[in-house]
Amino acid sequence: MTMSEATTTPAGCEYQTDGDCPIDMSHALIMEFVRGLEEEAARNEGRLDVAALRARADAFLARHRSAAQPPEFCLRLHNALVWDERRRHPFERLLVKRFAHLLPARSGDDGVHDGAVLSRRLIPGLMVAVVTMIGFDAYHEAEERTRVHVARLRAAGALPVDWESVAHQPDIVLLMDKVLATIAGHFEHFDKRVQWLISVINSHLGPRPPEDGSMVWAMGPRKAVALLGALYREPRRRLRDNPAGLEAEVGPNGMAALIALHAALNAAEERAG
Repeated sequence: MTMSEATTTPAGCEYQTDGDCPIDMSHALIMEFVRGLEEEAARNEGRLDVAALRARADAFLARHRSAAQPPEFCLRLHNALVWDERRRHPFERLLVKRFAHLLPARSGDDGVHDGAVLSRRLIPGLMVAVVTMIGFDAYHEAEERTRVHVARLRAAGALPVDWESVAHQPDIVLLMDKVLATIAGHFEHFDKRVQWLISVINSHLGPRPPEDGSMVWAMGPRKAVALLGALYREPRRRLRDNPAGLEAEVGPNGMAALIALHAALNAAEERAG
């Protein structure tokens, strides 16, 4: 069946389909229910009885119960669209790139074929945590500045975008260092903040991506430490090799926060073995 073909429910409701997925089903079902209410009101001089409304709603749901359950094809399509949309956020993509070597391999991305520690399911929750810690305005500014940078590359004909090159551009490095320094300031009480991060991520897990296979994944303390270690690998290297340059970028408060987080991560990594 093609997009131009229509399917009719037993009650006469038409909706368009794409394969097995009813793209416009929700809108069509709602409008059918509204038409039923209009007919009921017309028969009763514009009045609608609450009991009659409930009875009509129950009958409607019973008639369309099978339509209310999205087929497996629809769920797979939805999940694919969710992950494709996330790839369109350049700042998020650069942040994820810092721990991509801990993710399962995926076409067009970094990752490992065996032994992945993390899952892309953590990304929605991580971004919720990031926005909570740095604030929406700062997050929006980071997204826009990254988007402008990528747009300049595309306008210059640099396609496909070399994300490795973007990640090492001085203005992007500066942006990421400032964001990570701000986040580090929220880890003063390291263990409590790690538990909070675990809770936020597990409360916002994304749909299971295809590369996860049958793996059931959830964030835990060791995984959280691995995630933070990967996110802060470059700032920690600069703390060792060029502390003056790093402090010039993030300021004394940011530097103090990074030093404290570095020490806490060292201790956590030693405990994890």
